[in-house]
Amino acid sequence: MYLPSHFSTTDLSHTLALMQKYPFATLISFDKAGAPIINHFPLLTELVEGKITIVGHMAKRNPQWRNFASHPRAVVVFSGPHTYITPSWYVSGRDVPTWNYAVAHVEGTVRLVEDFAALTALLQRLTQQFEHGSSSPWQFELPEDLQQPEALTSAIVGFEIQVDKIETKFKLSQNRSVDDRRGILAGLATRTDDLSKQVLAMMNQELEADAVVPEPI
Repeated sequence: MYLPSHFSTTDLSHTLALMQKYPFATLISFDKAGAPIINHFPLLTELVEGKITIVGHMAKRNPQWRNFASHPRAVVVFSGPHTYITPSWYVSGRDVPTWNYAVAHVEGTVRLVEDFAALTALLQRLTQQFEHGSSSPWQFELPEDLQQPEALTSAIVGFEIQVDKIETKFKLSQNRSVDDRRGILAGLATRTDDLSKQVLAMMNQELEADAVVPEPI
């Protein structure tokens, strides 16, 4: 993606936080003819020994998984909060509208998970992740009609992606002056929609980080 240096981050913790907070992602792979296959899944992102691993599952009827044997590379897009920025919030003078957002593009090699035990464990991990924080979390249990190995493995297939390429873009007006950024913050603070509130929180964090002055050695 187009990634100017002032919007780019190489901080792995920032990327991981974005992927885990916004887990419903877009999975892009390619068929034998090179045509893109695009689907959307809730994914579990984990950091293991300094490397990011993504796991999920799809219906066995979904043809995307069949192409991983010959084309195991995939791109996953995690989209964070985004919102419109009006130029009326700038204090520096005439300008044009823009859009602020956070997104991560990660690429890696896909390994299928088809074994009954491994697939069941994968489903349990996904459930625990997404039930976490609930006042009465649902306890994972396979439905009766899927408790036989052949029934589960004929219904779904799991996948694991070992990430080896990451591009993370936090477009949060870092190219603007401090006064302009504060004007944007004040404008966003007047909005009531959740996306604007989330962008506001991210921009506040960025501005605070930029304001940190290293202590003299």
